[in-house]
Amino acid sequence: MSRLLRACLAVFAIAVALAQVPAHAQATVKDEGVRVAGLWCYPVAGRPTQYRYLPSRVSLAKDAKTGKPAFSFLRYATDAAGRETGTDVLRADGGGILHFLVELETPPAQRRRAQAKLAKATGVKGAELVGPVSFAEGSYTLVSSVARRGDDGQPQALATGRAPVMEGQRIALSFDLSQTQAALLARSFETAAPDLSLVFDLAFDTQSPAYQATVHVDWDRLEKSSHFELRADAVLFGVEIERRFEALRTRGVIRIETAGESAASEALVARVYDRVLSLLFEPAPPEDEPKAKADLLSRIGRFVKATTDLDVPLIPPRLRYKRKGSQLEGTASFSLEHRTVLRRRVQIAFGAGDLHARYGGDPDHFRRVTLADPLNDRRRIAFELSPELVAGFEADVRHVVVLARKRHGSGRETLRELVFDRAAVARGETSLPFTYGWHDDGPGGQAAWWQFEFRVQVGTDGGRLQSPWLPTDEAFVRIERPDPQV
Repeated sequence: MSRLLRACLAVFAIAVALAQVPAHAQATVKDEGVRVAGLWCYPVAGRPTQYRYLPSRVSLAKDAKTGKPAFSFLRYATDAAGRETGTDVLRADGGGILHFLVELETPPAQRRRAQAKLAKATGVKGAELVGPVSFAEGSYTLVSSVARRGDDGQPQALATGRAPVMEGQRIALSFDLSQTQAALLARSFETAAPDLSLVFDLAFDTQSPAYQATVHVDWDRLEKSSHFELRADAVLFGVEIERRFEALRTRGVIRIETAGESAASEALVARVYDRVLSLLFEPAPPEDEPKAKADLLSRIGRFVKATTDLDVPLIPPRLRYKRKGSQLEGTASFSLEHRTVLRRRVQIAFGAGDLHARYGGDPDHFRRVTLADPLNDRRRIAFELSPELVAGFEADVRHVVVLARKRHGSGRETLRELVFDRAAVARGETSLPFTYGWHDDGPGGQAAWWQFEFRVQVGTDGGRLQSPWLPTDEAFVRIERPDPQV
Protein backbone atom coordinates (compact mmCIF):
# COMPACT_ATOMS: atom_id res chain seq x y z
CA MET A 1 0.00 0.00 0.00
CA SER A 2 1.38 3.39 -1.00
CA ARG A 3 2.13 6.13 1.49
CA LEU A 4 -0.50 8.38 -0.09
CA LEU A 5 -3.20 5.70 0.11
CA ARG A 6 -2.44 4.98 3.78
CA ALA A 7 -2.68 8.71 4.56
CA CYS A 8 -6.06 8.97 2.77
CA LEU A 9 -7.42 5.99 4.67
CA ALA A 10 -6.28 7.51 7.96
CA VAL A 11 -8.02 10.80 7.14
CA PHE A 12 -11.23 8.96 6.20
CA ALA A 13 -11.21 6.86 9.38
CA ILE A 14 -10.80 9.89 11.65
CA ALA A 15 -13.42 11.93 9.79
CA VAL A 16 -16.02 9.16 10.08
CA ALA A 17 -15.25 8.58 13.76
CA LEU A 18 -15.44 12.27 14.69
CA ALA A 19 -18.70 12.73 12.80
CA GLN A 20 -20.43 10.32 15.17
CA VAL A 21 -21.82 12.25 18.13
CA PRO A 22 -22.71 10.03 21.11
CA ALA A 23 -26.45 9.56 21.66
CA HIS A 24 -26.32 11.01 25.16
CA ALA A 25 -24.83 14.22 23.76
CA GLN A 26 -27.85 15.04 21.56
CA ALA A 27 -29.97 18.02 22.65
CA THR A 28 -33.33 19.01 21.15
CA VAL A 29 -33.15 22.74 21.93
CA LYS A 30 -30.52 25.41 21.41
CA ASP A 31 -28.93 27.32 24.25
CA GLU A 32 -30.65 30.53 23.18
CA GLY A 33 -33.51 30.89 25.66
CA VAL A 34 -35.72 33.95 25.79
CA ARG A 35 -38.23 34.83 28.52
CA VAL A 36 -41.71 35.53 27.15
CA ALA A 37 -44.73 36.22 29.39
CA GLY A 38 -42.91 34.61 32.30
CA LEU A 39 -41.97 31.47 30.31
CA TRP A 40 -38.46 30.52 29.28
CA CYS A 41 -38.67 29.50 25.60
CA TYR A 42 -35.91 27.70 23.68
CA PRO A 43 -35.65 27.24 19.89
CA VAL A 44 -35.83 23.65 18.65
CA ALA A 45 -32.64 22.51 16.94
CA GLY A 46 -33.11 22.22 13.19
CA ARG A 47 -36.58 23.81 13.23
CA PRO A 48 -36.16 27.59 13.21
CA THR A 49 -39.79 28.52 13.94
CA GLN A 50 -40.46 26.02 16.73
CA TYR A 51 -39.87 26.69 20.43
CA ARG A 52 -40.20 24.67 23.60
CA TYR A 53 -40.85 26.12 27.04
CA LEU A 54 -39.87 25.26 30.60
CA PRO A 55 -42.87 24.33 32.79
CA SER A 56 -43.46 27.29 35.06
CA ARG A 57 -44.62 25.79 38.32
CA VAL A 58 -45.19 22.80 40.57
CA SER A 59 -48.73 22.56 41.89
CA LEU A 60 -51.03 20.18 43.70
CA ALA A 61 -52.68 17.73 41.33
CA LYS A 62 -56.45 18.10 40.97
CA ASP A 63 -59.13 15.45 41.17
CA ALA A 64 -60.57 15.02 37.69
CA LYS A 65 -64.20 14.89 38.96
CA THR A 66 -64.32 17.37 41.84
CA GLY A 67 -61.46 19.72 40.93
CA LYS A 68 -60.25 19.55 44.53
CA PRO A 69 -56.53 19.32 45.30
CA ALA A 70 -55.11 15.85 45.91
CA PHE A 71 -54.06 16.63 49.47
CA SER A 72 -54.87 15.28 52.93
CA PHE A 73 -53.52 15.92 56.40
CA LEU A 74 -54.73 13.47 59.02
CA ARG A 75 -53.98 13.91 62.71
CA TYR A 76 -54.73 10.96 64.94
CA ALA A 77 -54.72 9.94 68.59
CA THR A 78 -54.44 6.33 69.70
CA ASP A 79 -56.92 4.72 72.04
CA ALA A 80 -54.21 3.30 74.27
CA ALA A 81 -53.73 4.33 77.89
CA GLY A 82 -52.38 7.88 77.97
CA ARG A 83 -49.40 9.45 79.69
CA GLU A 84 -49.59 11.18 83.04
CA THR A 85 -49.80 14.99 82.89
CA GLY A 86 -49.89 15.78 86.60
CA THR A 87 -53.66 16.28 86.45
CA ASP A 88 -56.70 14.06 86.12
CA VAL A 89 -56.34 14.27 82.31
CA LEU A 90 -54.09 11.77 80.54
CA ARG A 91 -52.25 12.56 77.27
CA ALA A 92 -52.79 9.98 74.52
CA ASP A 93 -50.14 9.07 71.95
CA GLY A 94 -50.69 10.01 68.33
CA GLY A 95 -49.20 11.55 65.22
CA GLY A 96 -50.08 12.60 61.71
CA ILE A 97 -50.06 11.45 58.09
CA LEU A 98 -49.41 13.98 55.33
CA HIS A 99 -50.22 12.88 51.79
CA PHE A 100 -50.40 14.81 48.53
CA LEU A 101 -49.81 14.58 44.78
CA VAL A 102 -47.92 17.24 42.84
CA GLU A 103 -47.26 17.75 39.15
CA LEU A 104 -45.28 19.94 36.77
CA GLU A 105 -47.56 22.27 34.87
CA THR A 106 -47.90 25.51 32.96
CA PRO A 107 -51.27 27.31 33.11
CA PRO A 108 -52.95 27.33 29.66
CA ALA A 109 -53.51 31.08 29.92
CA GLN A 110 -49.78 31.66 30.40
CA ARG A 111 -48.99 29.51 27.36
CA ARG A 112 -51.45 31.52 25.27
CA ARG A 113 -49.88 34.80 26.37
CA ALA A 114 -46.40 33.51 25.56
CA GLN A 115 -47.55 32.31 22.15
CA ALA A 116 -49.08 35.70 21.36
CA LYS A 117 -45.81 37.51 22.15
CA LEU A 118 -43.30 34.89 20.92
CA ALA A 119 -42.77 36.16 17.36
CA LYS A 120 -42.15 39.72 18.51
CA ALA A 121 -39.86 38.69 21.36
CA THR A 122 -37.71 36.41 19.19
CA GLY A 123 -37.89 38.26 15.90
CA VAL A 124 -38.84 34.98 14.19
CA LYS A 125 -41.87 35.22 11.91
CA GLY A 126 -44.31 32.37 12.51
CA ALA A 127 -42.66 31.31 15.79
CA GLU A 128 -44.79 28.83 17.71
CA LEU A 129 -44.69 26.92 20.98
CA VAL A 130 -44.81 23.20 20.26
CA GLY A 131 -44.61 21.87 23.82
CA PRO A 132 -42.54 21.69 26.97
CA VAL A 133 -38.84 20.93 27.23
CA SER A 134 -37.99 17.31 28.05
CA PHE A 135 -35.87 17.10 31.18
CA ALA A 136 -32.91 14.73 31.27
CA GLU A 137 -33.19 14.15 35.02
CA GLY A 138 -34.80 15.60 38.09
CA SER A 139 -34.99 15.34 41.86
CA TYR A 140 -37.19 16.80 44.56
CA THR A 141 -36.58 17.82 48.15
CA LEU A 142 -39.33 18.38 50.67
CA VAL A 143 -38.19 20.72 53.44
CA SER A 144 -39.92 21.62 56.69
CA SER A 145 -38.71 22.76 60.09
CA VAL A 146 -41.15 20.37 61.75
CA ALA A 147 -38.81 17.55 60.75
CA ARG A 148 -35.94 18.76 62.97
CA ARG A 149 -34.12 15.90 64.68
CA GLY A 150 -31.39 17.80 66.48
CA ASP A 151 -30.96 21.00 68.43
CA ASP A 152 -29.36 23.09 65.66
CA GLY A 153 -32.71 24.58 64.64
CA GLN A 154 -32.00 24.07 60.93
CA PRO A 155 -34.72 22.80 58.58
CA GLN A 156 -34.22 19.21 57.57
CA ALA A 157 -35.32 17.40 54.42
CA LEU A 158 -38.45 15.37 55.05
CA ALA A 159 -37.76 13.42 51.88
CA THR A 160 -35.81 13.41 48.63
CA GLY A 161 -36.30 11.40 45.47
CA ARG A 162 -36.68 11.44 41.72
CA ALA A 163 -38.90 14.13 40.28
CA PRO A 164 -41.09 13.82 37.16
CA VAL A 165 -39.26 14.86 34.00
CA MET A 166 -42.29 15.60 31.82
CA GLU A 167 -45.05 18.16 32.19
CA GLY A 168 -48.23 16.60 33.54
CA GLN A 169 -46.47 13.73 35.32
CA ARG A 170 -47.40 13.30 38.98
CA ILE A 171 -45.60 12.05 42.04
CA ALA A 172 -47.20 10.99 45.31
CA LEU A 173 -45.62 12.03 48.61
CA SER A 174 -46.62 10.58 51.98
CA PHE A 175 -45.07 11.18 55.39
CA ASP A 176 -45.59 9.77 58.85
CA LEU A 177 -45.22 12.54 61.45
CA SER A 178 -44.71 12.28 65.18
CA GLN A 179 -47.25 13.78 67.55
CA THR A 180 -45.21 16.96 68.02
CA GLN A 181 -44.46 17.32 64.31
CA ALA A 182 -48.13 16.90 63.42
CA ALA A 183 -49.17 19.54 65.98
CA LEU A 184 -46.55 22.00 64.70
CA LEU A 185 -47.50 21.46 61.08
CA ALA A 186 -51.19 21.90 61.90
CA ARG A 187 -50.47 25.30 63.47
CA SER A 188 -48.18 26.21 60.58
CA PHE A 189 -50.96 25.52 58.06
CA GLU A 190 -53.02 28.22 59.75
CA THR A 191 -50.40 30.88 58.90
CA ALA A 192 -49.97 32.82 55.66
CA ALA A 193 -46.75 30.93 54.80
CA PRO A 194 -46.98 27.31 56.02
CA ASP A 195 -43.71 25.60 56.86
CA LEU A 196 -43.83 23.15 53.96
CA SER A 197 -41.73 23.66 50.83
CA LEU A 198 -41.14 21.36 47.89
CA VAL A 199 -38.25 22.15 45.54
CA PHE A 200 -37.79 20.46 42.17
CA ASP A 201 -34.24 20.46 40.75
CA LEU A 202 -34.53 19.68 37.03
CA ALA A 203 -31.85 19.35 34.34
CA PHE A 204 -32.16 19.67 30.58
CA ASP A 205 -29.66 19.68 27.72
CA THR A 206 -29.11 22.46 25.19
CA GLN A 207 -26.89 22.85 22.14
CA SER A 208 -24.25 25.54 22.19
CA PRO A 209 -23.73 27.63 19.04
CA ALA A 210 -21.82 25.66 16.40
CA TYR A 211 -18.37 26.53 15.12
CA GLN A 212 -16.02 25.04 12.54
CA ALA A 213 -12.92 23.17 13.64
CA THR A 214 -10.07 21.79 11.54
CA VAL A 215 -7.80 19.10 12.98
CA HIS A 216 -4.28 18.37 11.65
CA VAL A 217 -2.31 15.26 12.68
CA ASP A 218 1.28 14.84 11.49
CA TRP A 219 1.67 11.07 11.68
CA ASP A 220 5.35 11.14 10.66
CA ARG A 221 6.34 13.45 13.51
CA LEU A 222 4.11 11.53 15.91
CA GLU A 223 5.72 8.19 15.07
CA LYS A 224 9.23 9.66 15.41
CA SER A 225 8.42 11.38 18.70
CA SER A 226 10.07 9.99 21.80
CA HIS A 227 6.63 9.88 23.36
CA PHE A 228 5.65 6.95 21.15
CA GLU A 229 8.93 5.05 20.75
CA LEU A 230 7.58 2.07 22.67
CA ARG A 231 8.47 -1.58 23.02
CA ALA A 232 6.12 -4.02 21.34
CA ASP A 233 4.83 -5.16 24.74
CA ALA A 234 4.63 -1.67 26.28
CA VAL A 235 1.44 -0.86 28.19
CA LEU A 236 0.30 2.68 29.02
CA PHE A 237 -2.43 4.01 31.24
CA GLY A 238 -4.92 6.54 29.87
CA VAL A 239 -3.45 9.30 32.01
CA GLU A 240 -0.02 8.71 30.45
CA ILE A 241 -1.37 8.80 26.89
CA GLU A 242 -3.30 11.99 27.58
CA ARG A 243 -0.16 13.64 28.90
CA ARG A 244 1.72 12.63 25.75
CA PHE A 245 -1.07 13.90 23.49
CA GLU A 246 -0.94 17.22 25.32
CA ALA A 247 2.80 17.45 24.68
CA LEU A 248 2.26 16.66 20.99
CA ARG A 249 -0.44 19.30 20.73
CA THR A 250 1.91 21.84 22.32
CA ARG A 251 4.55 21.03 19.69
CA GLY A 252 2.06 21.25 16.81
CA VAL A 253 2.03 17.55 15.98
CA ILE A 254 -1.69 17.59 16.75
CA ARG A 255 -3.26 20.95 15.84
CA ILE A 256 -6.86 22.06 16.31
CA GLU A 257 -7.96 25.23 14.52
CA THR A 258 -11.38 26.67 15.34
CA ALA A 259 -13.58 29.34 13.79
CA GLY A 260 -16.35 31.03 15.71
CA GLU A 261 -16.82 32.45 19.15
CA SER A 262 -15.29 29.55 21.07
CA ALA A 263 -11.74 28.31 21.26
CA ALA A 264 -10.93 24.60 21.27
CA SER A 265 -13.17 23.43 24.09
CA GLU A 266 -12.42 20.58 26.42
CA ALA A 267 -15.21 18.53 24.82
CA LEU A 268 -13.72 19.01 21.35
CA VAL A 269 -10.21 18.10 22.53
CA ALA A 270 -11.59 14.99 24.24
CA ARG A 271 -13.27 13.87 20.99
CA VAL A 272 -10.07 14.37 18.98
CA TYR A 273 -7.96 12.50 21.54
CA ASP A 274 -10.47 9.66 21.71
CA ARG A 275 -10.39 9.11 17.96
CA VAL A 276 -6.63 9.40 17.63
CA LEU A 277 -6.37 6.98 20.54
CA SER A 278 -8.58 4.46 18.73
CA LEU A 279 -6.30 4.57 15.67
CA LEU A 280 -3.05 4.15 17.60
CA PHE A 281 -3.97 1.97 20.60
CA GLU A 282 -6.15 -0.92 21.68
CA PRO A 283 -7.21 -2.03 25.18
CA ALA A 284 -4.56 -4.06 26.97
CA PRO A 285 -5.41 -7.36 28.73
CA PRO A 286 -5.53 -7.37 32.54
CA GLU A 287 -2.14 -7.38 34.26
CA ASP A 288 -1.83 -10.15 36.82
CA GLU A 289 1.81 -9.81 37.85
CA PRO A 290 1.92 -7.88 41.17
CA LYS A 291 5.29 -6.23 40.43
CA ALA A 292 4.19 -4.98 37.02
CA LYS A 293 0.91 -3.76 38.46
CA ALA A 294 2.70 -1.83 41.21
CA ASP A 295 5.01 -0.29 38.59
CA LEU A 296 2.06 0.91 36.51
CA LEU A 297 0.32 2.37 39.54
CA SER A 298 3.50 4.20 40.46
CA ARG A 299 3.62 5.68 36.95
CA ILE A 300 0.04 6.87 37.29
CA GLY A 301 1.00 8.68 40.46
CA ARG A 302 3.95 10.42 38.80
CA PHE A 303 1.93 11.59 35.82
CA VAL A 304 -1.03 12.76 37.88
CA LYS A 305 1.31 14.69 40.15
CA ALA A 306 3.11 16.26 37.19
CA THR A 307 -0.10 17.21 35.41
CA THR A 308 -1.60 20.35 36.89
CA ASP A 309 -3.68 21.59 33.94
CA LEU A 310 -5.95 18.53 33.57
CA ASP A 311 -8.63 18.96 36.21
CA VAL A 312 -10.97 16.58 34.38
CA PRO A 313 -9.32 13.66 32.52
CA LEU A 314 -10.00 13.58 28.78
CA ILE A 315 -8.99 9.90 28.53
CA PRO A 316 -10.10 7.41 31.25
CA PRO A 317 -6.99 7.55 33.46
CA ARG A 318 -7.04 4.00 34.82
CA LEU A 319 -7.70 2.11 31.58
CA ARG A 320 -4.67 0.34 30.08
CA TYR A 321 -3.68 0.43 26.41
CA LYS A 322 -1.04 -1.02 24.07
CA ARG A 323 0.08 0.13 20.61
CA LYS A 324 -1.44 -1.43 17.53
CA GLY A 325 0.93 -3.17 15.15
CA SER A 326 0.47 -0.83 12.16
CA GLN A 327 2.04 2.61 11.78
CA LEU A 328 0.42 5.66 10.18
CA GLU A 329 2.21 7.95 7.75
CA GLY A 330 1.70 11.37 6.22
CA THR A 331 -0.41 14.25 7.45
CA ALA A 332 -4.16 14.07 8.09
CA SER A 333 -6.36 17.17 7.95
CA PHE A 334 -10.12 17.17 8.37
CA SER A 335 -12.93 19.57 9.25
CA LEU A 336 -15.94 19.11 11.51
CA GLU A 337 -18.76 21.11 12.94
CA HIS A 338 -18.65 20.99 16.69
CA ARG A 339 -21.40 21.60 19.18
CA THR A 340 -21.13 21.40 22.93
CA VAL A 341 -24.01 19.95 24.89
CA LEU A 342 -24.66 22.09 27.95
CA ARG A 343 -26.46 20.69 30.97
CA ARG A 344 -28.74 23.43 32.28
CA ARG A 345 -30.53 23.26 35.62
CA VAL A 346 -33.67 24.93 36.84
CA GLN A 347 -35.30 24.93 40.27
CA ILE A 348 -39.05 25.20 40.71
CA ALA A 349 -40.45 25.66 44.22
CA PHE A 350 -43.87 24.84 45.64
CA GLY A 351 -45.47 26.07 48.85
CA ALA A 352 -48.73 25.14 50.56
CA GLY A 353 -49.92 28.77 50.51
CA ASP A 354 -53.51 29.41 51.63
CA LEU A 355 -54.49 25.73 51.44
CA HIS A 356 -55.85 25.70 54.99
CA ALA A 357 -57.77 28.95 54.48
CA ARG A 358 -59.58 27.41 51.51
CA TYR A 359 -60.00 23.82 52.67
CA GLY A 360 -59.40 23.82 56.44
CA GLY A 361 -63.06 23.03 57.12
CA ASP A 362 -63.24 20.23 54.55
CA PRO A 363 -62.75 16.79 56.17
CA ASP A 364 -61.60 15.45 52.81
CA HIS A 365 -58.41 17.46 53.31
CA PHE A 366 -57.99 18.18 57.03
CA ARG A 367 -59.22 15.68 59.58
CA ARG A 368 -58.63 14.69 63.20
CA VAL A 369 -59.55 11.20 64.42
CA THR A 370 -59.23 8.91 67.42
CA LEU A 371 -58.16 5.38 66.56
CA ALA A 372 -60.85 3.71 68.66
CA ASP A 373 -61.66 0.87 66.27
CA PRO A 374 -63.45 -2.01 68.01
CA LEU A 375 -62.35 -4.34 65.22
CA ASN A 376 -59.07 -4.74 67.06
CA ASP A 377 -60.69 -5.20 70.47
CA ARG A 378 -60.72 -8.51 72.33
CA ARG A 379 -62.64 -9.13 75.55
CA ARG A 380 -61.25 -11.57 78.07
CA ILE A 381 -63.49 -13.12 80.71
CA ALA A 382 -62.08 -14.98 83.73
CA PHE A 383 -64.07 -17.98 84.99
CA GLU A 384 -62.98 -19.07 88.44
CA LEU A 385 -64.19 -21.95 90.62
CA SER A 386 -65.77 -20.91 93.90
CA PRO A 387 -64.05 -22.13 97.10
CA GLU A 388 -67.02 -24.43 97.78
CA LEU A 389 -66.70 -26.03 94.33
CA VAL A 390 -62.94 -26.44 94.74
CA ALA A 391 -63.55 -28.22 98.04
CA GLY A 392 -66.09 -30.46 96.27
CA PHE A 393 -63.30 -31.98 94.17
CA GLU A 394 -62.05 -33.63 97.36
CA ALA A 395 -65.50 -35.15 97.84
CA ASP A 396 -67.90 -36.08 95.02
CA VAL A 397 -67.02 -33.65 92.17
CA ARG A 398 -65.21 -35.28 89.25
CA HIS A 399 -65.15 -32.43 86.74
CA VAL A 400 -66.66 -29.05 85.92
CA VAL A 401 -67.46 -27.91 82.35
CA VAL A 402 -68.32 -24.30 81.52
CA LEU A 403 -69.90 -23.53 78.12
CA ALA A 404 -69.41 -19.84 77.28
CA ARG A 405 -71.28 -18.34 74.31
CA LYS A 406 -71.22 -14.94 72.66
CA ARG A 407 -73.76 -14.17 69.92
CA HIS A 408 -72.51 -11.32 67.70
CA GLY A 409 -74.40 -8.72 65.71
CA SER A 410 -73.23 -10.37 62.49
CA GLY A 411 -75.04 -13.59 63.48
CA ARG A 412 -71.73 -15.30 64.17
CA GLU A 413 -71.41 -17.22 67.44
CA THR A 414 -68.30 -17.66 69.57
CA LEU A 415 -68.59 -20.82 71.68
CA ARG A 416 -65.93 -22.18 74.04
CA GLU A 417 -65.77 -25.14 76.39
CA LEU A 418 -63.72 -24.71 79.60
CA VAL A 419 -62.92 -27.92 81.51
CA PHE A 420 -61.73 -28.27 85.13
CA ASP A 421 -60.78 -31.81 86.30
CA ARG A 422 -59.38 -33.21 89.51
CA ALA A 423 -55.78 -33.22 88.25
CA ALA A 424 -55.93 -29.56 87.21
CA VAL A 425 -57.54 -28.45 90.43
CA ALA A 426 -54.93 -30.40 92.41
CA ARG A 427 -52.27 -28.30 90.61
CA GLY A 428 -54.06 -25.13 91.67
CA GLU A 429 -55.54 -24.40 88.24
CA THR A 430 -58.91 -23.03 89.32
CA SER A 431 -59.34 -20.25 86.72
CA LEU A 432 -59.70 -20.33 82.90
CA PRO A 433 -60.21 -17.52 80.35
CA PHE A 434 -62.90 -17.01 77.70
CA THR A 435 -61.98 -14.56 74.93
CA TYR A 436 -64.09 -13.17 72.11
CA GLY A 437 -63.68 -10.38 69.57
CA TRP A 438 -65.76 -7.88 67.59
CA HIS A 439 -67.92 -9.11 64.72
CA ASP A 440 -70.23 -6.34 63.53
CA ASP A 441 -71.52 -5.77 67.06
CA GLY A 442 -72.07 -2.06 66.42
CA PRO A 443 -75.91 -1.79 66.43
CA GLY A 444 -76.18 -2.40 70.17
CA GLY A 445 -73.11 -0.39 71.11
CA GLN A 446 -70.41 -1.29 73.59
CA ALA A 447 -72.91 -2.47 76.23
CA ALA A 448 -74.40 -5.05 73.86
CA TRP A 449 -70.91 -6.27 73.00
CA TRP A 450 -70.21 -6.90 76.66
CA GLN A 451 -73.20 -9.24 76.96
CA PHE A 452 -72.63 -13.00 76.77
CA GLU A 453 -74.01 -16.15 78.44
CA PHE A 454 -72.70 -19.30 80.02
CA ARG A 455 -73.84 -22.69 81.37
CA VAL A 456 -72.20 -24.75 84.13
CA GLN A 457 -72.12 -28.58 84.13
CA VAL A 458 -70.79 -30.44 87.17
CA GLY A 459 -70.10 -34.17 87.02
CA THR A 460 -70.33 -35.90 90.39
CA ASP A 461 -70.18 -39.44 91.70
CA GLY A 462 -73.96 -39.43 91.80
CA GLY A 463 -74.66 -37.92 88.36
CA ARG A 464 -74.60 -34.56 86.56
CA LEU A 465 -75.75 -31.13 87.67
CA GLN A 466 -76.47 -28.45 85.03
CA SER A 467 -77.46 -24.80 85.18
CA PRO A 468 -79.57 -22.96 82.58
CA TRP A 469 -77.95 -20.44 80.22
CA LEU A 470 -77.11 -17.46 82.37
CA PRO A 471 -76.64 -13.99 80.76
CA THR A 472 -74.06 -11.59 82.15
CA ASP A 473 -71.74 -8.72 81.22
CA GLU A 474 -69.22 -9.30 84.01
CA ALA A 475 -65.52 -9.66 83.27
CA PHE A 476 -65.06 -11.96 86.29
CA VAL A 477 -67.43 -14.88 86.78
CA ARG A 478 -67.40 -17.12 89.85
CA ILE A 479 -68.57 -20.65 89.12
CA GLU A 480 -70.99 -22.00 91.68
CA ARG A 481 -72.38 -25.50 92.05
CA PRO A 482 -75.77 -25.65 90.30
CA ASP A 483 -78.81 -26.57 92.29
CA PRO A 484 -80.17 -30.09 91.75
CA GLN A 485 -82.97 -30.08 89.18
CA VAL A 486 -86.34 -31.14 90.61
